Amino acid sequence: MADLQQVMLVALPQPLAPEDQTLGIGTSLAGLAHAAWSRPSEATSSADSVTTPPSSWSNGTPSTLLSRRPTRKETVMPPDPRTPPSGRAAPCRLLLVRHAKAVPKSRPVEDFERPLSRRGRADAPRPGRRLADSGLMCDLVLCSPARRTRQTWQLAVPALDEPPPVVYDERLYNAPPSMLVEVLAERGRGLSCLALVGHNPGIHQLAAGLCGAGPRDLLKRVRAGFPTAGVVVVDVPGGWEAVSPGSGTIAAFWSPAD
Repeated sequence: MADLQQVMLVALPQPLAPEDQTLGIGTSLAGLAHAAWSRPSEATSSADSVTTPPSSWSNGTPSTLLSRRPTRKETVMPPDPRTPPSGRAAPCRLLLVRHAKAVPKSRPVEDFERPLSRRGRADAPRPGRRLADSGLMCDLVLCSPARRTRQTWQLAVPALDEPPPVVYDERLYNAPPSMLVEVLAERGRGLSCLALVGHNPGIHQLAAGLCGAGPRDLLKRVRAGFPTAGVVVVDVPGGWEAVSPGSGTIAAFWSPAD
């Protein structure tokens, strides 16, 4: 499988302590790197709030296929073919993938090394098949280097005719939304479609906070939860540097139960 992908492992400092991850809100990517987040559930306190973009997001707490260090079905909206106005960033598409079901935390193994369970190994190929069936083509995959996220992506890849390159970035392990958007902007320069394979609660908080428009039923679903091996497709009109709460449009939400 390794010969199908360009694999990079980025060795970076470990995630900040929770007390250092509480940051102030901004309207751009730079601001998001210093933002305070409210939980997605706060954005769903009333039925009307489904169509109201959330004002902030939430800080997250933080079969062997690979080693620790490398190793309602919905139709997807087509990309906007229009050329953006001069001086404005081209629209981008983000695929958020939560890892498949892992073994329980009670097992005598470090959280980082927890592998997929039997159910997880059965579900992990589904995101790949969904991507293949939809015709979506990613330019780059950003993946947490934890064992369960790496296994999820490796099991999804066989369904893809042309697997994209993948970067395993340590900043994505159990990262809060602020760190996720920071990595997206840094890695996404010049790219129109990224996939991010990560963990709850951060990836759910990012999806629920980012999606401020789109079909009402999809908005309700994404704010209600993000299942293991689920995929949320979000269009970002202003590009990676314009990622901010409520700025995205949800295009699809796939789960193993669909």
